[in-house]
Amino acid sequence: TYGDKSNIVFKQTMNQITQVGERQKQMLVITEKGIYILDPASFTVKRRIPFDRIEGLFCSGMSDGVFGFSMKQDICTLFEADNKHE
Repeated sequence: TYGDKSNIVFKQTMNQITQVGERQKQMLVITEKGIYILDPASFTVKRRIPFDRIEGLFCSGMSDGVFGFSMKQDICTLFEADNKHE
């Protein structure tokens, strides 16, 4: 996919929280070179985010499983993990 021949470090289907607060099932895949957001039914890559575009990672202070990352010159991307840990 997109010429990224690196190993997958993490993958999980979870909810992506849209700008209007809706939840959409997406597959989050993290490789050694970046983050991919895939459609979980077709495995189509919807978005590729190289690590050099990510400015920071954050997670909610509550036990809601919400986390996200901010990107240079782009909106923040929020996710809600199903396997919530305190």
